[in-house]
Amino acid sequence: MYQLRVICRCFMLIGLLILLSVPAYSQVNESAAVHAVTYVDVLPESVNSALAALKQYRETSNTQAGYGSITLLEQLDRAGRLAIIEKWQSNAAFEGHLGSAAYANLQDKLRLLRTGSYDQRPYHSLLMDVEPSRVSETAVLILTHVDIAGGAQGMDTVLQQY
Repeated sequence: MYQLRVICRCFMLIGLLILLSVPAYSQVNESAAVHAVTYVDVLPESVNSALAALKQYRETSNTQAGYGSITLLEQLDRAGRLAIIEKWQSNAAFEGHLGSAAYANLQDKLRLLRTGSYDQRPYHSLLMDVEPSRVSETAVLILTHVDIAGGAQGMDTVLQQY
């Protein structure tokens, strides 16, 4: 029983992320929407600077055409492990954003704070059990991803069972 408790605690510590701020969602056609999940590690002493840069990035980005939302997350047990979930109305909007001053400014600010790469993963579909805008700022969320080799047909149904 003790081992099971330890394993569960480790899983929760690794996977739990705390919602830093709740974005306002705009209306987005889900079939055309593009999501980007970005993982970035920063020096523990630089977390506040990184979060300030990310919040400014979100504020600047929300005025761009095709903006859907940007949600910022921080891992509970590992200072400096951050995740950014972005939603854009279309691939064109997302691609246009990647060439924007807001994106370039964020990259410049994070370059000196990062301990690794800026790991951005664009997706045309992203399964979320709840919209982050519908939970409180102090809610604890779990962010995970599943890599699937071969065809992914029917995986939405399989993942929803869990």
